[in-house]
Amino acid sequence: MSAQKPPMQPQLHMAAILLFRSAPPFVLYPDDAEALYAELQGVIRNAKPNAPKLIEKTANGPIRKVCFIDTELIGVSVQMGIMPPMPPQG
Repeated sequence: MSAQKPPMQPQLHMAAILLFRSAPPFVLYPDDAEALYAELQGVIRNAKPNAPKLIEKTANGPIRKVCFIDTELIGVSVQMGIMPPMPPQG
């Protein structure tokens, strides 16, 4: 009897957004990477050290929601790649 291999999950090619801070970056897989990239550029430009704001974003992938303080965000990038396989939700 041979062992059956689990069915292969399709690979999803998506754009990832990396949010750089003084700690390790967050990696988000948003529906619209270009729009989120532009929005986060605005967050960096408009951050006021004397009036920090809490920012919350949702995405697909391992990180579903993230909150951060706008003044802690020091960079953002778009990276193309394969989204990691997700465990079934249940």
